[in-house]
Amino acid sequence: MAAYLFTYADAINHCVRFLQRREVPNFNPAQDQGDIRRCIQQAHREISQRRAWAFLFKQGRLNLNATYSTGTVVYDYTGGAYERMLTLITGTWPTWSAGGTVRIDGVNHMVAERKSSSVITLDSVLCPVADIASTTYSIFQTAYSLPDDFVRMASPQAEDTWYGASWVSPEDWHGMERQDYQTGKVDSYTIARRNDSVGVLAALVYPAPDTAETWDFIYHSRPRQLVIAGYGENDCKGTVTVSSGGTSVTGAQTAFSSSMIGSVMRFSGDGQTLPTNVDGFNPRAEESMVLAVASSTALTLSSAVSQTLTAVKYSISDPVNLDQAMTTLFLRCCEKHLSISFNLKDNGRIEKAYDEAYILATEADSRALHTRVAGAYEVVPQRYTVDFSGDSYG
Repeated sequence: MAAYLFTYADAINHCVRFLQRREVPNFNPAQDQGDIRRCIQQAHREISQRRAWAFLFKQGRLNLNATYSTGTVVYDYTGGAYERMLTLITGTWPTWSAGGTVRIDGVNHMVAERKSSSVITLDSVLCPVADIASTTYSIFQTAYSLPDDFVRMASPQAEDTWYGASWVSPEDWHGMERQDYQTGKVDSYTIARRNDSVGVLAALVYPAPDTAETWDFIYHSRPRQLVIAGYGENDCKGTVTVSSGGTSVTGAQTAFSSSMIGSVMRFSGDGQTLPTNVDGFNPRAEESMVLAVASSTALTLSSAVSQTLTAVKYSISDPVNLDQAMTTLFLRCCEKHLSISFNLKDNGRIEKAYDEAYILATEADSRALHTRVAGAYEVVPQRYTVDFSGDSYG
């Protein structure tokens, strides 16, 4: 059975009907779209961040780079081809140098840019303030960007260990890197904003890696952003044709764009009425995800349709990428924000409905069927110790 897909357009339709039933004074679905969509966006953020939902856990990977120290360097603070220029006499600056750290005479300096295989420039603040003659150095990377949808993570693990790295505070990590600089197997990390990026979080590791390796972790993610609404005739211009067993969609007077990749495409059974979800007035005849867009009139679906549809109406809308068990909670949260924005009189009852939906959603979020024990558990003493020679002893 196909996955249940709930879309941005479905949420907008729900909010419009919700406000219409309450006979909000001077409510106009078209003119009030801005407020409705803002409330949906607020609910989307609130639900995804309120709890570490099992559905939003994902796997991530960081590729750690080995420390590099081949050759010697010369530093020109000012007046050279570039300001704060560090030239490598022998060797090649690693491709990951930008955002890395150079250690010279026991002091760490941050790299700003990699200009060429032999020239990098240093940060305007974290840099030497005088020229340096030919000297040894090491360059290492301890800041690794986390996924764009990152919220929080469990301890990361290397490929050859049973245990994860230990979290330390950003202050402790900073002191460890500067005052107790080492290279070796990474065993500690913290999370902070990257100095060289806007709004990007990074895992800061310690010690500086001495070998290149992968570092895997489980993290709580944010769901896909809601951008493509696909609501109303203006968002769904023209008609489309698709053949049974096919994935190629041909449009007439359509405006497909690459921003629609990953969105949900629904097909109506006729050329007059926009399709809805299964609980709407015109349940879709077919539904699939947009895999690729070739032009404004041609796209490819991620899965084949089961029937031929010729010159029918359609909709393309971003999925609300929350588990089906969370859909009711999401809608109750939308209603809560609508009640605040439109100053509804039954705000208290709406808040209560939201709280009840949250309890039900958290109950449904329990995915494992293993046995659970209430209260503290008893540690059972180990009865036997086994060594790997095959002998057991008590």
